[in-house]
Amino acid sequence: MKYLIIGAGGVGATLAVYMYRAGLDISLALTKRHKELVDQEGLKYSFWDGTTDTYKIEATETGQLNGDIYDVIFVCVKSGQLPEVLTRLKDLAYKAVIIPMMNGIGNADIIREELPEAEVGDACVYLGAYKKEYNWIQQDNNGVKIILDKKTSNADKICEDLRAAGMIVKLSDKIEYDKFLKFFFVSPLAAAQAVYGCSSGEIFASPEKKEYFRRLSEELYSCAAVAGLNLPE
Repeated sequence: MKYLIIGAGGVGATLAVYMYRAGLDISLALTKRHKELVDQEGLKYSFWDGTTDTYKIEATETGQLNGDIYDVIFVCVKSGQLPEVLTRLKDLAYKAVIIPMMNGIGNADIIREELPEAEVGDACVYLGAYKKEYNWIQQDNNGVKIILDKKTSNADKICEDLRAAGMIVKLSDKIEYDKFLKFFFVSPLAAAQAVYGCSSGEIFASPEKKEYFRRLSEELYSCAAVAGLNLPE
């Protein structure tokens, strides 16, 4: 299987490094500036255990993607970058399974609407990694967990490859539920941290801040109920 990973932030770079180390056939699609850095210096990655390595992974400029044949395309960009990425994918001559590995919900539906002829899967990712510098990713904790929609084409083979790369992979027949559960896990706390400008520990240490977090959680729980997703209490 030949994989293309679009974007090399926390998610894209982590997938790329894990898969590259396992000897899988992967390429990166990056902005011009980032491609030049990866070509010259490699992609720098610091693991949770304190080790840092640099990886010379094949990269293509996103604006110059052509008809090369890929089996799977992982889209690992911010939601705001998705429209530009889709304009590039529209012009490609090959058929591949497109799988958004992005935070938030609804990204797979956006891709399906814009690319009605494409095969589009779905997934959600649990990992702790962020950009330490422009071309340097820091992993916060050990392990990468991916929940992949069971209906995704070649799901079993994709799972096999990702597991061979050292990731925990689960096939799901209720991916919308799983994605909302992850969204629920992350977003109310992130919103409270943004409002108060403090850490999660400070949120839970303050009755006022904790109450705000609780009300955000209740509101999101109500949204899930309206959407027909029976989240655990």
